[in-house]
Amino acid sequence: MTEQMTLLRHLRGPRAHAQLIGGEVSLLPAQDHAAALTAMRAAGREPMSMTLLDVALDRTGHPRFRKISFSAHFASLMRGRRGAPRPRNEAELDPYRERFAAMFTALRKDHGIRSYIAHNMTVTPTNIDQVPDVTGFVLGVPFDMLSFQPAAYLGEDRRWGKDFSEVTIDAVWDRIEQGAGQLIPWQGHPVRGHTLQPHRTGPPVRRQPRAPD
Repeated sequence: MTEQMTLLRHLRGPRAHAQLIGGEVSLLPAQDHAAALTAMRAAGREPMSMTLLDVALDRTGHPRFRKISFSAHFASLMRGRRGAPRPRNEAELDPYRERFAAMFTALRKDHGIRSYIAHNMTVTPTNIDQVPDVTGFVLGVPFDMLSFQPAAYLGEDRRWGKDFSEVTIDAVWDRIEQGAGQLIPWQGHPVRGHTLQPHRTGPPVRRQPRAPD
């Protein structure tokens, strides 16, 4: 980790963001997870973990960091999770979205640890029409960023049962705007205290603004 961060500092400069991800990071011992974040901070990175809260406190219950950043991926297409092994739709995951955000609210209240948390969701033909409801729900939950990613048509062909090329960044963004109840610049824009951000897997496309209805 230290060697990687040293290389990033040399290539990308003294300050930047970095995400800690590799399998399921929350399966690491809390001490190892904390050591990785410490190494990232020492190299001038602002780390974001795709995991849960085990790293926030040390063995004595005292805060390890003044601020932590986490990205949580919620999507009904994921299978095998405890508590929601095969969700039938995105709405079934709403209690877990709410519970995840509530942990960070409690962390600040109980231990004074600030946080920046992002909600991430993969979008496919199966769940694209649920994006408005997810957007509307998550805007009412204390996440700091919403991220929607059209699925990349990669890997084993048998995984893809529908035409994933139908899920364009414009199609996703239209549904985000429906859920937010307003037009939003596609570059990312604050809405009700959140940042909405699309992620594309292909070359950049400059989106033309829609005229209000």
